Amino acid sequence: MAAWLRREPGLACIVVALVAVLGLYGGTVQRGLVDYDDLWLIEDNSLLASGEFGALEPIWLDFSPDMRLRLGGEYLPVRDVSILLDHALWGRHYGGFHATNVALYALAIVVWFAALCAFGLERRLVGLAVLIWAIHPAHAESVAWLSERKGVLGALFAGLAVLGYARFRRGDRAAWLGLAAVAAVAAVWSKAPSAFAVAAVGAFELWAPATSANVRRIVVGLGVLAVVVAASFVPVLWVASVMREAADGGESRAMANLATLERRDGKLDDALAWARKSVANAPQYAHGQRTLGEIAAELGLDDEALAALNRAHRLQPTNAPVRLARARVLAKLGRRDEARADLTAIVDDPRVGAEARALMQQF
Repeated sequence: MAAWLRREPGLACIVVALVAVLGLYGGTVQRGLVDYDDLWLIEDNSLLASGEFGALEPIWLDFSPDMRLRLGGEYLPVRDVSILLDHALWGRHYGGFHATNVALYALAIVVWFAALCAFGLERRLVGLAVLIWAIHPAHAESVAWLSERKGVLGALFAGLAVLGYARFRRGDRAAWLGLAAVAAVAAVWSKAPSAFAVAAVGAFELWAPATSANVRRIVVGLGVLAVVVAASFVPVLWVASVMREAADGGESRAMANLATLERRDGKLDDALAWARKSVANAPQYAHGQRTLGEIAAELGLDDEALAALNRAHRLQPTNAPVRLARARVLAKLGRRDEARADLTAIVDDPRVGAEARALMQQF
């Protein structure tokens, strides 16, 4: 072991980094969701929660305001597909989603080590730098918070783009440049600011040792990356324009999140105000409607609650938590047959089935 450490100190740093990451973030597999973005993206998003192949078309090709609002008002199809696949693989076991985050982050660490070494940088220096980067607390949010899956995906694909470019510039096959181009697009469609990490290869050329590289390959490689990154921003900016014309989806999401936080703190009047602002700003935002309905019900505003939950149900007919919340309001209003119909439809749902059965027994 000592001989190996002396021979490969850079690689040893990466092993230490991976062990450290497992120690730092391995415990997240025992955790669930956070009441801030995780609900609309993961739990309440019937499109992604379906885990079905048919969801791929709207994820990639539906640019309507309603669909984009369901996906956070952004064009991040790589992130959305990763959540879809997690639902197909793990179902409602959210510890599995956390395991995916940790695995993606670990893979990003390895890829960035390989990418920087491919530029000809000294392996010991690269290993130490990547180790420091890997354990830096700035990454805790991206790794431990499921809604920030886009951060680890962006880091991974940006690293693959840099690796592909570095291998191409030093004389390897053109397929490496193809990998760089595809990965660069995937990085932008995971998290748009990842484009800056890809663009950093230009800065590398100003001082990185040009071992086994030639000017022609550098120019071709940088040109290809510039074109594909610019092209990948077309749908991103298009969706941003669509959402700006329709309603600010990000603002509505933030308002609903604030309402949830105020509700958790017991400030129901403030929570109601934020929830009302959320649905006024974006009436087609199902999670905002659900948030308004639940808060209004808690305040005894049953008519307002029922109206909001009806709208949420129309927007997401398969959302079990919405039907449970609506059943509670209907039961309170004495409309037990309608409440029973909602509860019957969700008694087998693993998230709310037990509560639904308990409520039915009260009739």
